[in-house]
Order: sequence, then structure tokens, then C-alpha cells
Amino acid sequence: MENMNKELQEDRRKNHYVVETKRDTRLMLTFIEFKNRVEHPAATVYMIAMGVMLIGLMYKQADSIAMVGKVIGYIFGAVLILMGLFRKYISVYLMKSNPQVNVDEEITYLFGNTGIRADKPQEGTEEHLANYKEVYCVWEDEADFYLGMNNDDLIVLQKANFTTGEASLFKDFILEKSGAKYIWKPAKFVNVCKNAVLKAKIRATQMQMATDQDNKEEK
Repeated sequence: MENMNKELQEDRRKNHYVVETKRDTRLMLTFIEFKNRVEHPAATVYMIAMGVMLIGLMYKQADSIAMVGKVIGYIFGAVLILMGLFRKYISVYLMKSNPQVNVDEEITYLFGNTGIRADKPQEGTEEHLANYKEVYCVWEDEADFYLGMNNDDLIVLQKANFTTGEASLFKDFILEKSGAKYIWKPAKFVNVCKNAVLKAKIRATQMQMATDQDNKEEK
């Protein structure tokens, strides 16, 4: 009986996938870029456009605006443009300045039979992180997987850092275990355009099918 319990415990802890991560500048930048793509996809364009429009307005209406107003307008427009261009780097700087963020912390994520564990070699600790059913969404781009958790955590897994298991097969594994929603969210411009075209085609097909169904019901 003792041997059976031991074998069962070992089987539960069997790791199908192991992914090493380090909370360095690159990982933070990846995290920020992803959050911007998902939560504020047009913010950068809007900020830059508003800055350019404001500067253009100051230039066009130069004769009818007081010098102080023009200076403030030019400065504010320039600030908007700079913030739009460098906002992800500003976010990384603020993240590093947060005392609650452990910069350069190493975490190895272990995907076993029953759940996700987090091994922290620098601390010499390992903890149960979550059950698979706590993963509500899986995003993927060209270089990374992103696991959205029910507690609002986001796990970033770099495909190049899979030490056990094939990254190319991870999507099927995690979706089968969790039943989560899957979203392809490309980062490269060419793939973003392809994805937009594909979504447009799908929407057009759905609209056509709905129209055909309505026509059948009318008949």
C-alpha cells in the first residue's frame, strides 16, 4: 500500500512540460507589449496622432494664438508623441521601480498531471500555483504563450525556454487540460494584417450565413 501511494504521488507530480523564466527586462517588455496589444491596442496610435494634430494646430493657427499658448501646445503635443513612442519602456521602468516586483527572479513552471507548480530555485521553494481549470484563456503569438488565470495573474511562457516537452505541442496540452478559450494574438505586423483579414473573412461568412438563414425562414 505504501508503495502504491508513493507511485501515485510521483505520477501526480510527473512533469509533461517545464518552462524556465526570468523576470528580466526582456520578459517585462514582453508582458507590457502583450497587455498593450490586448487591453489598449490603439492607444499608441491615438497618442501619437493627437500629438501630431496638436502641433499641427499650433502651427496652422500661429497668428491667432498667444505665445504662451503656442509653447504649451507644442510641449504638450511633443509629450504625447514621446509617450506614445516610448510608453512601453516607461511602463518597464515603473515596474522595475516597484518594490513589490522581484526583478531578475527566476521561476520554473512545472506542468504536471494535476496542475501547475512554480519552482523558485533562488529561494529553494516549490509551490502549487493553480489547477488547470483556473486557466480561463490561452493567448499565443510568434514567440510566447500567455496563460490568463482566474486570479487575474498572467503567466508568460517563452517558447524558447521549454526545457521539457515540445513548445509546438503545448497548446493542445493546455487546452485539453483546462478547457480554456484560445486566442491567436500575433505581434509581427505581417501576421497582424493576415489575422485581421482572416477575421474579416470569418465575419463576412457569418453575416452571409445569417442572411441566408433569415431568407430561408421568410420562405
